[in-house]
Amino acid sequence: MGVSLISGDFEMGATGTVTYVDGQHVYAFGHPFLNLGPTSMVMRQAHIFSILPSLDSSMKIAGMGSVVGTLTQDRSSAIGGMLGAPPRELHVSVTLASGRSPDQRFAFSIVHDPALTPLFAYVAVLNALASYERQNGVLTAATTGTIDFGADGRIAIDDIFTGDGVSANAAATILAPVTAMVGNEWHRAMPDAIDLRVKLSEQQTGSAIERAWLDTTRPVYGATHTLHILLRNYRGENETVSLPVTMPAQSSGSLSVLVSDAPTLTALEQREIKPGRPQSLPDLVNTLNHARRNHTIYVRLLSSAPGTVAGGETLPALPGSTREVLSADRSQSMASLSRSVVGSWELQLDRVVRGSREWPITLTPKRQ
Repeated sequence: MGVSLISGDFEMGATGTVTYVDGQHVYAFGHPFLNLGPTSMVMRQAHIFSILPSLDSSMKIAGMGSVVGTLTQDRSSAIGGMLGAPPRELHVSVTLASGRSPDQRFAFSIVHDPALTPLFAYVAVLNALASYERQNGVLTAATTGTIDFGADGRIAIDDIFTGDGVSANAAATILAPVTAMVGNEWHRAMPDAIDLRVKLSEQQTGSAIERAWLDTTRPVYGATHTLHILLRNYRGENETVSLPVTMPAQSSGSLSVLVSDAPTLTALEQREIKPGRPQSLPDLVNTLNHARRNHTIYVRLLSSAPGTVAGGETLPALPGSTREVLSADRSQSMASLSRSVVGSWELQLDRVVRGSREWPITLTPKRQ
């Protein structure tokens, strides 16, 4: 018999000897498979084509056959399951688009197990990319798609990678959200379907943030100004992009404007801003849907006025009296912030962006 981990256009699994059949109950292997305990995997017929004998370690050349039931237990002495209907699986659809050839489409079914599903979803996508694209040299991959968790929500995939190691990064766009959802602290959430499209190019694309400035040297409280950003691509060509930014009606402490890429903003948040943690599964889905993207310019208006993270929620630029009241409440976790975000804007591009610029500003009152 066989135990299927991945089936479809790419297959991975294990075969072993049937030990005993008792009605609908099947016992096999006589040893653990992965020693997972309670599990849910597809049980298949298997055929041994040949044996490669060896005094060191013999090997069998085997192939998977039709589905015969569900593996439910993986224990130290044996694996066991039931003949009949197959278990629930994750269905993955991958489309590779390239200017060199027609679109290539792949379909997989992947085991539903909290410990294995994220890993083998990643392996399936990575092998699809490795089958048709080069593994060394410059490559650009634009990934789009969705991960459907049924009633628990849907996560959108939208990112771009360029340079070396792109295939692994593109496959990892599904690894991180699936891992976060499967391992959440509220209740078990397993994905039902993944639909991924990867557009590939054997060229490097991307721009660096060279300079950024406002359309005025005297920004006004509550006014909308235009932010200009000078970008330089890898060929040395310049381009200026712009977006409107609205200043706060009031603020305390000194202010600065940060224009950055995703890695820089993420590092700053973890070091100084400390964003709040999700407090429920819907909060986690929302957080994953707003994850930092490589092709987005992030603009933040930062204040030196201290803030607080209370019960997982970020509260920027709080008055001292309010911070004292919150600190007195021992029923929830507290953390102080060295800086707070008082304005937030984003600009999405069609290529990867890198770099950051930050400068101080002073707001002036509106003229009466």
